Amino acid sequence: MMMHFFKQLPIPVIIIFILMSSHLSAQNPQSDLQHIPQSIHLETETALTSPVKELRIGIWDATYQISSRFNLKMWTAPSLLKIFNFGFRFNLFQTNVFKTGRFFSNLDFHYASINLNAYGNQKNSDKRINIIPIFFNLGWFFERIYLGLSLRFYTVEGDLSSSADADLPFGTVLASSNQQLKLQLGYAMSERWSIWAFYHQVLHQSYQGSAYLNAEISPGINIEAYGQGKIQAQKNGKALGFRLVRKGDWFDFQIGFDRGQPPIYVTGLFLSNQTYTLPYLDFSFKF
Repeated sequence: MMMHFFKQLPIPVIIIFILMSSHLSAQNPQSDLQHIPQSIHLETETALTSPVKELRIGIWDATYQISSRFNLKMWTAPSLLKIFNFGFRFNLFQTNVFKTGRFFSNLDFHYASINLNAYGNQKNSDKRINIIPIFFNLGWFFERIYLGLSLRFYTVEGDLSSSADADLPFGTVLASSNQQLKLQLGYAMSERWSIWAFYHQVLHQSYQGSAYLNAEISPGINIEAYGQGKIQAQKNGKALGFRLVRKGDWFDFQIGFDRGQPPIYVTGLFLSNQTYTLPYLDFSFKF
């Protein structure tokens, strides 16, 4: 899957990736070389590190920076919808670049499990949807500008099977997986304010599923049926996004939108051949 992902990347992106990765052999950073405005720190988008021991609780996610290399995270809004989830971010590398900027990289992992029975009265079955996104983020900050590249892998699996003692036992398993690319360009207007532009592209998405049915049509006569299928979504979804960001000492907010074929938040799924606009709003408190 990884090789297929890189084969789908546009040539300019591959060149940027190679140039940025070539600095991994540089020496350890000097913390006093260059100040990075706090308005550039977007916890859900960039590869930048947050202040150690900082707890941030927002609409979409909550993060706690345990150390300079590791922090725990959780999707806040899904938790309020009875969705169990957890995640972590591991900072892989940080270094100075040509003594004019800084290079960052990290690995961002998340897991969410939705128990569909929590929204109904069915207690004799366990219908679940599992969501697993994995992000590999690269970032380069110089002067007032942040340039970022994010490679994203999404897996969504759903088990909608009924229980064995149901009137009509059936089994249905659905799955979707895709690989995505997201570019971020941010400009710090001040320590508090920044503006951002995003380019997002879904490189590949596939759907697959299986179904099983066991029905008794008359006493002593059962019918069993089993089917399996897979669909490859070859047309890539593309979208542009914009954000206005304000970062304060204890309160942050973001407002903007994504236009084109952006993936649905949290799940990473996108609607092929459908152009739409997703508004974005987030505010958070820091302690």
